[in-house]
Amino acid sequence: DLPVTAVLIGDGNGQPWLHEEARRRGVQDRIVFTGRIPYAEVPTYMRLLDVALSTQTNNLPGQVRTTGKIPEYMAAGCFILASRVGDAAVLLPESMLVPYNGEVDDGYPARLAEHIRHLVSNPASLDIRQTLPGIAQRNCSYEILSRQWLGLVNNVLTEQGSRTLPSDG
Repeated sequence: DLPVTAVLIGDGNGQPWLHEEARRRGVQDRIVFTGRIPYAEVPTYMRLLDVALSTQTNNLPGQVRTTGKIPEYMAAGCFILASRVGDAAVLLPESMLVPYNGEVDDGYPARLAEHIRHLVSNPASLDIRQTLPGIAQRNCSYEILSRQWLGLVNNVLTEQGSRTLPSDG
């Protein structure tokens, strides 16, 4: 009942099921399946989105998995609705987080829909997305991540009594 269109970027073995589910629910005309697109074109598609979704299960794999999607969405300035799991819970503002319980959460789609409903009726809520590129730069840039990785490796080497790696590249 909302004036929204979904865009699913990419392909995968779940696509036939998604096509059938959209048909079964009568929303196939409101979903655009792009299929696989060249990586260089992904930012163009992301700029078309008002809201991007990222869902991780709330179990050990979901808690430790870091996908590239959240930093890319942030860098593109996309508002993100993400399950409150793992790095999403650390990086994103509270208004973008949706509780996800356990490995399979049958209540998650309804909570996600409620968040979308709120955004449709309160479009000014999307304005927070302007802060995301800066958050991505401060937390997810290669410069920051490589420095953190080097620190981790050097801590392990120090604990083992080995020589550390130089920090100036």
